[in-house]
Parts: sequence; C-alpha cells; structure tokens
Amino acid sequence: ARAGGVTVFEFLLAALHGLLRRYGGEAVPVAVPFSVRRREQRAEIGPFVNELPVYAPAGVDDSAPFDRYARAVRAEVRLVSAHRAVPFGTAVPGLTPRAGLAPVSFGYRRRTTADPVFPGSTTEVDWAVFPHAARNTLHLQAVEDAAGSAGSGDGDAAGSAGFDGVAGSGDAAGPDSAGSVAFSLQYDPAVLAPAAARRIAGHFATLLAAATAAPGTALGALPLLDQAEERLVTAAWNATARAYPADRTVLDLVRERAAADPEAVAVVAGTERLTYRQLLRRADRLAGALTAAGVGRDDLVGLHLARTADLPAALLAVHAVGAGYLPLDPGYPAERLALVLADSGAALLLADREPAPEVAAAAPALLRLADASDASVTSEGASEGAEVRPGRLAYVLYTSGSTGRPKGVEIGHRALVNLLSAFADRLGSGPRDVWLGLTSLSFDISALELLLPLVTGGRLVLAPDGLAVDGPGLRALIEREGVTHVQATPSGWRVLLGAGPLPSGLTALVGGEALPLPLARQLRAGTERLFNVYGPTETTVWSTCAELPAAPEAVRIGRPIANTRAYVLDRRRRPLPIGVPGELYLGGDGLAEGYLGRPDLTAERFVADPFGADGADGDRLYRTGDLVAWTADGELDFLGRLDDQVKIRGHRIELGEIEAALLAHPAVAEAAAAVHREDGAAPDGVGEPFVAGYLVPAAGAVAPAPAELRAFLQRSLPGAALPQRYLVLDRLPLTPNGKLDRRALPVPPPATDAPSAAPNAAPSAAPTEGEADEVLTAVLGIWSEVLRLPDLGPEDDLFELGGHSLTIIQITARIRDLLGVELDFDVFFAAPTPLGIAAAVRDLR
Repeated sequence: ARAGGVTVFEFLLAALHGLLRRYGGEAVPVAVPFSVRRREQRAEIGPFVNELPVYAPAGVDDSAPFDRYARAVRAEVRLVSAHRAVPFGTAVPGLTPRAGLAPVSFGYRRRTTADPVFPGSTTEVDWAVFPHAARNTLHLQAVEDAAGSAGSGDGDAAGSAGFDGVAGSGDAAGPDSAGSVAFSLQYDPAVLAPAAARRIAGHFATLLAAATAAPGTALGALPLLDQAEERLVTAAWNATARAYPADRTVLDLVRERAAADPEAVAVVAGTERLTYRQLLRRADRLAGALTAAGVGRDDLVGLHLARTADLPAALLAVHAVGAGYLPLDPGYPAERLALVLADSGAALLLADREPAPEVAAAAPALLRLADASDASVTSEGASEGAEVRPGRLAYVLYTSGSTGRPKGVEIGHRALVNLLSAFADRLGSGPRDVWLGLTSLSFDISALELLLPLVTGGRLVLAPDGLAVDGPGLRALIEREGVTHVQATPSGWRVLLGAGPLPSGLTALVGGEALPLPLARQLRAGTERLFNVYGPTETTVWSTCAELPAAPEAVRIGRPIANTRAYVLDRRRRPLPIGVPGELYLGGDGLAEGYLGRPDLTAERFVADPFGADGADGDRLYRTGDLVAWTADGELDFLGRLDDQVKIRGHRIELGEIEAALLAHPAVAEAAAAVHREDGAAPDGVGEPFVAGYLVPAAGAVAPAPAELRAFLQRSLPGAALPQRYLVLDRLPLTPNGKLDRRALPVPPPATDAPSAAPNAAPSAAPTEGEADEVLTAVLGIWSEVLRLPDLGPEDDLFELGGHSLTIIQITARIRDLLGVELDFDVFFAAPTPLGIAAAVRDLR
C-alpha cells in the first residue's frame, strides 16, 4: 500500500472491488462505515458512524495495473468521505430503515493494546464479538493487529468490528502502519450457501496475495482460483473420455445392425415400411446412381427431398460414395437455397421434385430421385464397396451469418459417430427403441433422431411434412407406431402438449432453445425420462446433457457428453470460478472441421485450447458466445447470449442477417432487429419468442408497409427469421458509445390499430372476384374464429392481428379438419395473410 501511495484500508477496498468486478459486479457499491465523531465528542459513548456507498471507479479497464486501480479507488473514497456528515437517508428521501445500506459492505479497524477509557463512567470494554447475525448479503471485516500478531480470537474480533462501526476511510491506518491483518467474511445464509461463502473468501485471498506480491499486475490478470478449484473446473469435470468406434462411419454401423437382423423394420414413412435389408438396398441403388453421375470422395451432394423413406436412404448413399450431404429444405426460400448451393460448391443436387428455377440454375448437375431409383445396380450394393473410403465430411449445414451471409459448418464422420455413440450410451438405446423423425434435415438436431435408431438397431418413424404443428396428428402417430423417443424444441413440445396428456412411456429430449422451468415440470410429469440438451451446430448437435429429476427445481444444460470438454472462461480465456458467469468454450471430438471456405471465420471462432487436454498438440476450442456458469455440483447453468444471436423455434438466427436483409430494401436507411416474447401466450406462462423489425426510412422515401417488407425479405430469409412485427422510427436508439441500444427498442404493438408502427402502410386491398373463392372464404372464417375478430380482410397480417405460434397451431388444426390439408408451420411466416394461406392450401389440394 505504501508503495502504491494508498492506505492499507484503500488497498484492501480496491481488492474487494476488484473481486466484485471479476464476478461481473462492476456497478455494485460497497458500503463503508465512516467515522463522524467530532473532536468535542471524543468523551461521549456511542457509534458515531455514517455508512456510505463507495462505487468502483469509472473509466478504468481490466488492463490497468492494480496499484493504479487502488489509487482510483482512493479518489472515490475521498470524494465520498467529504460528505460523511450527511446521512444517506437525508440525501435519498424515502429510504426505508435497514441494517445494511448495500448488499456488500467492508469494515476496517486497527486493534490496539490500549484500553478505551470513558471519563466519568465505570464501563469497561474487553472486546466486541460477532453476534452471528448478517447485516446484508456479504460483509468483509478486516482487523489490523498493530502489535504484529493476530490472536486466536480474531475471527470473532474481526466480525464485531463491522458492527462496532469505528472504522475510518484513510485515517484508520496510515502509511506507517505495521502488523498482520485478520479477515472475517460474514454472509446471509438465506442468500449464500456456506460453500459459496468459503469460495468467495478463497478468491479474495488468492487475488489479494497476487496483488500484494506484484501490485503492478493488470487488474484483469489477477488470479481468483486456487489450484484445487482450477483442477476441478478444467480437469475433473471434463474427465469425459470414453471408448467409441472413432474409425467407423454411420454407414459402417448401420451395416453391422443389418447383418445382425436384416429383417428388422428400420424405417416407417407413411404406409411404407423398410427393413434394414431393404434400406441398404435402396441406398445401394442411389449410391450407384450418384457414382454414375460423377459424384466421388470429398464431394458435396445437395439433398432437396421430402420426408419419405428415401431420405435416410439418401444419407447413407451419399456416405457410401465418400461424399458429404448438404441439406436443402424444399420449404426454404428459393433464393436462399440457391445461395447456399452456389456457396457450398456442391457437385450435384439430388431432388425428388422439380426445384425452383433459381435453385436449378445454381446446381452444376441435377439428379432426379425417380431417375436414380430406376438406375440398375448390378451387384448387391454399390454402398458395400469397401474400396470407397469415407470422405472428410459427413455433412455441411448452413447457419445464419451475422454479416448477412450464411456460413456452412463442416461436420466430420468422427464427430457424428461420437455424438451417436455418446447418446446411445446415455439413453441406453437399443433395438426395441422407436424414434420419431420430426425435424427438418436443415436443422442439425435431425441427425440424432434420423441416425441414432439406425445405428442401434431401432426403428425410425418419419413424421410427414406439416405434422410438426399438428398436435393431435403427432399424438396419433406416436401411439400408432409405439414411439418411445421424441426430440423437439420447447415450441415443438408445446404443440404436442396442446393435444392433451402425453402418451405413456416416452423418453423426451428438449433442446434448440432455453427450456423454461414450468414447461420442464409439465413435461417431466408426463414422461418416463426427460433430458435437457444443449449444443451449437459447430460442435455436432448436442454437447451437454442433463437428465431432469421427477420434480425439477431448476433447469440446467448439464455436463459435457462423452469425449467433450467444457470451459467457462473470462475475456482472457482463463477459467472462472464456480458460480461466476463467463463464455462457454467447447472442445473434444465433437468439434466441427470449421466453416466451409471461410478460414478467417474459422480462425476467429475455433481457437487454441489453452489447457492442452492430455498434452496433445493442436487441440482446439469453439467459442460458443453463450453465457454460462458452473454450479457447485459440476453442471452448467445457461444464462443467455453474449452477442446478438437468438433461437426462434430452435433455429439459430443472427439478428445481423435480418438487419442486413432489411437494409437491402431501397427505402430503408437504418435497420435493427430484436426478439421479444408474447406475454403469457403459452400454457406454461412463458410467451413464445418473436422477431421485431425496426427501420428508419431513407431520406425522401415512404416507409414500406409490413406486407411489402415481408414479401421482400422472404426471398432471402428463412421463415423463422422473418420479423412478425415492424416499427418505423425516426432514429435508432444508441448507447453513449454510439452503438445500437437493443434494450431501448420498444416492443411493437400487435394489433392492426397501430398505424404508428407503419404510418405509410397501404390499406388492405379488397378481394378480387377470383380471390373470393370457397377456400379463401373458409380460411377467413377460421381466422375470425381463432382470433375472435370479425370482418377480416384477405390481406390482413396474422402477426399484426396479435397472432403467435399457438395461434398458428389452432389455425392449422382447423384447416386440416375443414379443408383436409396439412400446412407447414413456416408457411405462415412466408405468407401470413388469409390470401397467402388460401393459395398455399390450393397448391396442396
């Protein structure tokens, strides 16, 4: 302290503020008792103390040396000390009486050998003791023993000093003070568990020891963890090594199952049922056609296929020729599919329907499934040709990009096999299990539900297109086929729950977005087992897993799966203590190869492993951008995102991509996007998320109407990314440093009585004679019934009328019953008007 030009008190207060800063509590004040005893009051008995809040100094970043930070704290202390005579309650009218002014407080006093003397009184003071009552959440008491030694009773002595209140700011200990300091950490057991309080004490001691040894160390570089806790969070909780067939592919594993029981049913799709023998024969024929079309090892094959039995056969066929598959969901915008196809450099497009002209133009070659199925294969399975070695990639899946350009994630065979092996072991999967294939191939979680049953000898039941939003239809399919395992997002599970109690005996997996506790309790009450799973596309579907107990009290994302490592790191990529939020980094066998053709982005997101697992060279970690914290029992608690990436119905959406698409409109000068939730829209009380778009019109331009914007955006954005509400602003809100302040973006009103949301929007057009057909009339009637709004027009927007995901479920169910047509969920985001839905119905009739 003397070397830094501060008192011992100020040095210790700086260490406490430094600890809070490392915990993420830069704005947390520390209450300090200041002495207000005047000279003429020296003979009077009583605690002449005024406790005032001392905030951490502003404008000092983590790179500042600790001694400089301590001097900045000293300046704050002196600033507050000048007002010590003013009670805080006087400065802040309406302050209620309380034992502690702030959640954290710090007391400091010097213990002397001189006994206090009170003239005219027979009172004697031996020493105050801690009464074992917490004044606030956390109180740190420091007692300096001027005699140079701290006695055995100093724990209680230190505890009492904070309540005795004779602490000073700077004059409590001058620069010439000497002796040892004893600390007491007092805490509220209703807020902090004893183990947590002990960890806080240990972190303070570790940080203080480092600051004392080298005061010039950067504030952000001071350590918090001792060796035991660091080993725990970096090694013990990452001891996940498990044996698995790392040298095999999915096709190898399916062949083994087919050899063991070739007549077992492998795939059910509608009325079609394929045995393992038939599945591999179909894959053989497709593989032969792919080879004849020139597809070879390390090529990519775009799959533009419906959800039929040909879909899993196509995956196996692509792997049989050494290629990787590229999902191209036919329900996605043609412009986006063309962009992905061109960017990927795929060698061929395999389609079961005529693709849109833009998609066909982007394909270097087109193979129609009907032609491939008719191709003659002379031997039992081109897919059994052992000469064809597996390629580098199992698949490439494109995700949303923050710059507006989607990026392809390269997943290798080893990563995919590790995922399937890990969950086969965790779930105890085997030949008796029946999995529901519910998810689009363009959503990476489909890999688990499509392939895990096939590599474990189970059965895959493919849900047809459109059934994902039909709760009664899903329930009927599950019961009819005896499904045992279902994987879905929280939104998907709400669809199924909306149809009534879940079928008995289900094992449920929930992932893709945060699982609210009320929904978790509802699901767990109706399932045999419930797993909350987490993982970005870049680490192969799922990386952590938590099985929830019968009556969950919290929802966490659990522990890393087999051969996966998880680290919670600070900005310097150092491990953080238990309970302290930081960015989640993932490593292990599930890591993607990188981003296709994007070495710069790969280098940015896939970084060197600073812990060198097992001393291996070349270990990498993926920066997830997710905020998490370790719990005391070694699980991970998900706290949100560090950036602007969000999840809508399980789809990863970059707000930057939406903003880039909005800015491409010639009438838009500035744009922003944000995610909000419908208040109480879901049965569990947690509203469905929706995307809101914000725009500032270009100079002299008329703000485009929501319908015009949606039509413009749906050419390049997937349905989940389309804003459901729009708001026109004079200017975007900014933070003091000039960045977009998303928290200040207002929530757009849901009703159509919001012309302020788009003051220049054109009125809804009346239906033409051709539009006023029976389908449109039926759709208008259904909308009026569900939304409870009469006199709807054909171009009224569902989301501007207050519609949300559950509204869509009700509408689709009524359309199915009345018109006999199954509509896909995303149709409503691409065409959210009765006119657009009527057209979609006519196309499917």
